[in-house]
Amino acid sequence: MEHSNPILMGNNSPQKFITIGEVMLRLTPPNYEKIRMTSTFEASYGGSEANIALALANLGVDSTFFSVVPNNSLGKSAVRWLRCNDVHCTPMILSTKEETPSHRLGTYYLETGYGIRPSKVIYDRMHSALTEYDLTKVDLDELFDGFDWLHLSGITPALNKNCADFILRCLREAKEMGLTISCDLPFAQTRWCGAAGVDAVETLSDHRDLSFGTAYGVAIKELRLLSRAVFVICANGVIAYEQIVKEVTHDVDFEAALGAVKACLEK
Repeated sequence: MEHSNPILMGNNSPQKFITIGEVMLRLTPPNYEKIRMTSTFEASYGGSEANIALALANLGVDSTFFSVVPNNSLGKSAVRWLRCNDVHCTPMILSTKEETPSHRLGTYYLETGYGIRPSKVIYDRMHSALTEYDLTKVDLDELFDGFDWLHLSGITPALNKNCADFILRCLREAKEMGLTISCDLPFAQTRWCGAAGVDAVETLSDHRDLSFGTAYGVAIKELRLLSRAVFVICANGVIAYEQIVKEVTHDVDFEAALGAVKACLEK
């Protein structure tokens, strides 16, 4: 599959990028108004990975975006928006109602911050086309053919198991094909907890001192990140269970961890 960007004016980009994720309809109140006070919204499109593809294209880098959108006016408009910004959309899938029963494009409402007031985002993306489409049908050998770089984010695998399995498959295939892989890792804790009905999770950061990672042997000092791991500590301070996965692409054995938690509670 040949790709070219007219902004490059005949020169080949040193790298050919492909990003994978969800593109959504973005509705924004004009003139920094609040969502609860506005009577009108300005419509555009966006999404973490789609925004990266667009930014790369506008910088003259050859970039392609892959996603699934419904085969209706909203889905086609999102593709048109990407294409008019010189993002290649050839591999994108426009799904039918049979393939994605809800047949909808995800939506988010952006309340732009002003002064000391921060921006606010409300998501309405449940049962979007990307989450409902059978992603096992995507031929990754064909999708990644001709590309040098794959960019992902931590948002897409947090949408549902279908997307998580697909992104994991993408990572493995891209590694085997020799693509460079980059990943944006935004915290999706609030969205995940809300979708799962979880209200007892507290998010902590070990970035500053790496004290937890160093003490428990999970610190990746060069990146100031932690390895993927689970520790279950009983009320008496005794570690009842620990698991440190060898590869970040491997799943944690949550059933075993939950079993250890139940055992601690029963003591």
